[in-house]
Amino acid sequence: KRGFDVTLFSRLMSMRGSESFSQMLEVQYRMHHAIMDWSSREFYGCQLVADPSVYHHALWRSPEVKMPAIVFVDTSGVDGCEEAEDDAGSRMNRGEAA
Repeated sequence: KRGFDVTLFSRLMSMRGSESFSQMLEVQYRMHHAIMDWSSREFYGCQLVADPSVYHHALWRSPEVKMPAIVFVDTSGVDGCEEAEDDAGSRMNRGEAA
């Protein structure tokens, strides 16, 4: 992993103590709650909330955009395009990147 398994912020917190300069983000003002809910659950222990001004904000309400707020597509194994990049377990799909 060559040192990339620990974030710079985590290193700083361990050196200086987390109380000295860390602040939990509790309200976000940029995205629809359906998008934010995933990161709130996965990274913030469900503590992150969307401000009411953006809670229902959605691009799909615009006449130019016709899609849901978020879509996850599992491309693993599709047409054998996914390949191992190295012995560390990284995967890549050249077709997606093109």
